[in-house]
Amino acid sequence: MLGASFLPARFRSDHGHVAPSNPGYFHRHITSVLQTVARQAFTHPIHTIVFVALLASTSYIGVLEGTLFDPSSSTGNTSQATDLSSLVDGARQLKVGEATGWKWQAGKTERDFVEI
Repeated sequence: MLGASFLPARFRSDHGHVAPSNPGYFHRHITSVLQTVARQAFTHPIHTIVFVALLASTSYIGVLEGTLFDPSSSTGNTSQATDLSSLVDGARQLKVGEATGWKWQAGKTERDFVEI
């Protein structure tokens, strides 16, 4: 009987087989939606990577500009909307310090920064 102790408890028990419970309403619908999304992502991996990259970069810019969680932006105030042209402009360097008056300055090279 020594070998029986190495088996998991579900195989050692003497009770009858218990049928698993049926999935609930939300479980059935969420699972089908997730399976559909996964199937699309598997079928078109490049589109999925591009979509996730665009979503991440626009979210990151929104967080940096403070418009993602700003309640005034949902009321139609478009003056603080995310500027997508900053994505097209390319890489930039940010500088802040006593020389800049503790204000953020953006530039493409070190010469673009204004010394105060």
